Amino acid sequence: MLNIKEFFGKFQNAQAKEVVFRSAVQRAIGDIVGFGVKIESISVRGGIISIKDISQAARSAIFIKKQPIVFLINKTQQLYKIRDIK
Repeated sequence: MLNIKEFFGKFQNAQAKEVVFRSAVQRAIGDIVGFGVKIESISVRGGIISIKDISQAARSAIFIKKQPIVFLINKTQQLYKIRDIK
């Protein structure tokens, strides 16, 4: 029974880390750009954050302030080393 608990505990820990990371991204974008992004819209792969389901104006605002956003994200979390936002 303990092995099953440990097995599922690994999944819970991974999911909790992902939520913490996405929350850090959401906070950084909100602090620097000034608008909210849904946590479900954020994904990361290979150090590149992808944000879907946002307007073109929001996408442009994020692009203009990309460097400060990436710096703040890397400063507030240690799970992923972020290089770019798309």
